Amino acid sequence: MKISVIIATYNRPNKIKLCLRSIISNHFYSYEIVVIDQSNDYQTKKEINKLKSRKIKYITVNYKNKSKALNLAIKNALGKILVFTDDDCIVDKNWLKEINNSFKSKHITGVTGKSLPYNQRKDIDIFCPAIFNYKNGRIINKASYHATSIGFGNNMAFKKKVFEKIGYFKEWLGPGSVGCAAEDANFLLRTLVFGYKIMYNPKVIIFHNNLLSKDDFRKKLLGYKCGEVACYGYLALKGHNFANDIISKNIKSLKEKVKIYLNSVLEFKKISLKDFYYDVKELFYIIRGFIIAFYFAKKDPLGHSC
Repeated sequence: MKISVIIATYNRPNKIKLCLRSIISNHFYSYEIVVIDQSNDYQTKKEINKLKSRKIKYITVNYKNKSKALNLAIKNALGKILVFTDDDCIVDKNWLKEINNSFKSKHITGVTGKSLPYNQRKDIDIFCPAIFNYKNGRIINKASYHATSIGFGNNMAFKKKVFEKIGYFKEWLGPGSVGCAAEDANFLLRTLVFGYKIMYNPKVIIFHNNLLSKDDFRKKLLGYKCGEVACYGYLALKGHNFANDIISKNIKSLKEKVKIYLNSVLEFKKISLKDFYYDVKELFYIIRGFIIAFYFAKKDPLGHSC
């Protein structure tokens, strides 16, 4: 078995069916799909059974923690290359072939690719998270802000031996965990910190099937903010300067917001209660992220899963 595609899913039977169909339709044959189902019911299992594909290895669990689910999938995967996407993604027909081609360079241990909106709309108030779209490919060997320079967990792949050497996903990060998000960012960054090289290949393409209203998008951003602060705070406390810079920018942005609100109060300017309430929640999520970072920086070694 050359490639194992790994997907953790939760209560999205229709979306994962579309995702799996797109993978099965790929022009590549030496692969398996490992699905870890965290759903509350049997709808996902029913939809997967309808596909009647021998490529799918289906595992159900009774917990809600994406990182824990991914780690279980890794341990059950037979492939030498582990490929990750999300249950709300549609993959390009050449996705697996391009990933496989990327690993022909022996010095490459990880691959990321384009993440584009699915059924893109021009509505002003419709947003799609986790988009990564750069024209030119490149080799990444230096850790920096993942969302603008490396990529996302909805479209990434690694040699299995990387997990065996530096550890698995941190189970205190990601959906269903205390850290809410950024399990993918943490692993990507740890890979680079340990000296491995990642290739960004713009021909490795997925489409993110998750359009959100402005309010829903902002709610999701709160979890992202908590996860990012926890992720980068943890790495900063482990002595990595690139993470210090990103944390400093978060603190600076926070100070500027507080300053704006104080000036508005002093000058008797009208404040949007909705925006104020959101910003207060954001502050609490940031503080939560810092607390998580401090706690796990002491408890959890950089090279091992929690």
